[in-house]
Amino acid sequence: MRVFTIYVSYSFNFGPSVVMTTGANLREQLQNIQKEIDDMRMDVNAIKEMQALQTICLRGTKLRNKCLLPFAEVKRFHEASETCFSRGGTLIFPRDEEEDEMLQKYIREALPSNSFYWLGINDLQDEGKYVDVAGAVAEYTPWEKGGEQPANGRKLNCVRGSLENDGGWAVENCREEYPFICEFTIP
Repeated sequence: MRVFTIYVSYSFNFGPSVVMTTGANLREQLQNIQKEIDDMRMDVNAIKEMQALQTICLRGTKLRNKCLLPFAEVKRFHEASETCFSRGGTLIFPRDEEEDEMLQKYIREALPSNSFYWLGINDLQDEGKYVDVAGAVAEYTPWEKGGEQPANGRKLNCVRGSLENDGGWAVENCREEYPFICEFTIP
């Protein structure tokens, strides 16, 4: 025995019409509607995310394809990293000299009383191999004192930037407390 459902739909152009459909056809239509609703939810979430990034940029600044948000409060490396992550970002990490110079200029304005700040790279997993939070190797590393990578032990694993010593980087104990800047990628 086949089950038929009759329902009336209204078309803006053609007025009311009567449609006969089977239970299977109705299920297919419901699945299609559910897929459209799910797609709309994803679109709304993407719009909300973009609005949040715009709000962050209003409180911070835009640098290339990133929004930067400074935090003057000092925190340990992991706490600073968690703060950025909880807001959808990561600790700032300049990828080249030009970006590093722009970042230092911004830090002088945003955090004027601080000369050191956390960067989003470390060698916690493999001593001497500096990586960002995604695990990508840091290729640009302007170390203090001649540009050499510091030869440190297990207690010094987190990298901080400096507005002193020509802006060179240094490896610190991750328990030190410095201000920090979160970066958020703009889609």
